[in-house]
Amino acid sequence: MGESPEPLVTVAAIVAGAGASGAVSGLVKNFVPQIAPDIAGAIAGGALYYFGDRVHPLLKAFGVGVLAGSLKGMIEKAIPPIGGSSSSSSSSSSSPTTQTSAQQMAKAYLLTQGVIPN
Repeated sequence: MGESPEPLVTVAAIVAGAGASGAVSGLVKNFVPQIAPDIAGAIAGGALYYFGDRVHPLLKAFGVGVLAGSLKGMIEKAIPPIGGSSSSSSSSSSSPTTQTSAQQMAKAYLLTQGVIPN
């Protein structure tokens, strides 16, 4: 079509697509209400990625953002949080042996460096 856009503009289009993924999913859900919102957004993002550069080079990048934003919920469910469960206790004095993941990682690092004995 023309020359490719600047890398920073492409990144901005991806971020804009991720931010607009909810609106795009809602728009697709108006036409096809049987599809889950995440899947509807992913289909729209995939279509924009595949066909978008035929209209404008930035639509392809926007489609990547819509696809990523739509699949965010599924990805968050598939990858557990680093700190374990998302529930947090209000007081750490009730269980003195419970350590946060940061404390566990620091202790593991010190063990591997030989600073503290097993």
